[in-house]
Amino acid sequence: MRPPVGKTSRFGAKGSILLLGFFTFFCGFISVFLSVLRLQDAGAVDRYYSVLLSPLGVSFYGMGTLRGPYLSLSFYLLLLVGCILFMVNRKEVRLIRFTAAVLLFDRVLGICSLLAGGFRIVERDEVVAVYVMPFVWLGAAIYLLRATREGRQLAVYRAVGEERGVFVKSAKGMRLLHLLFDLAVCWLLFFDQGPVFGEEGWHKLVHAFGLRGALVLYFLVFRVGYYLFFEAIWGATPGKYLTGARVTDFYGERVVFGRVVVRTLSRLAPFEVFSFWGEREGWHDRWSRTFVLQETTDGVDEVGGEPMPFAGQPQRPGLIGASFEGS
Repeated sequence: MRPPVGKTSRFGAKGSILLLGFFTFFCGFISVFLSVLRLQDAGAVDRYYSVLLSPLGVSFYGMGTLRGPYLSLSFYLLLLVGCILFMVNRKEVRLIRFTAAVLLFDRVLGICSLLAGGFRIVERDEVVAVYVMPFVWLGAAIYLLRATREGRQLAVYRAVGEERGVFVKSAKGMRLLHLLFDLAVCWLLFFDQGPVFGEEGWHKLVHAFGLRGALVLYFLVFRVGYYLFFEAIWGATPGKYLTGARVTDFYGERVVFGRVVVRTLSRLAPFEVFSFWGEREGWHDRWSRTFVLQETTDGVDEVGGEPMPFAGQPQRPGLIGASFEGS
């Protein structure tokens, strides 16, 4: 009996996601192991191999009292858990998407730093580690994000007796989680990656604004770039990937770049974080006329019907976590 059309491709997508996910974890775990050996005995392991195998360009060293690449190890363990969950339930891709998004942004920052600093001359056996592997891991992260996006749709709520429904907005508690997770990712990458415009540019910034002013200014620019990169290109930040949400316009479509710019810059307004208290939408939602909607749990191997459109003016169904009021 001939298998249904498309069944092999869906199985292949699941297999390739698992293969790439486990391979990334294995390389990362080995690189952490080699790094720990090198910290314990400087002559035991050549640094080249830990750098060659490491998917992350950051080591997360020097964070307070933490010694060794323990946060990097935590990242790889999250990816492992995500792969196991996906293997058990092919609809569960949130952890894989979160770790892939972090890896993607980390690799983009590393490549920008490489370009800004100029192509330094390295030994012949270091060319692969310095100039090839960053692009390999960048491609791996992009593939994981694209493959796990297939088949995911916006969740729709339809009241009993209604033919048409409304999209489901992320609840205020979910929005708080988005903020906390994204701040944590920004904070860790900010302190470990270093300036993406090179050491010379950083020294000029410190000379002009002082160390504290340069840190504050650079973090603000870094955070703006973080949100622009993810919400304009991918429609979701790592924090939103973790909770299964995305940024859309009123009709559930991708947001145009201009609105993403307004949405991102609105986050810099004083006390903007407190604008979400109460029934109204936050300032960066209202001013950019954008929404954060929940996705369904359809996995990469299941494709449902088309999401139902809004029934005229957005309604406020009682079962939806947050209201859809005009803005």
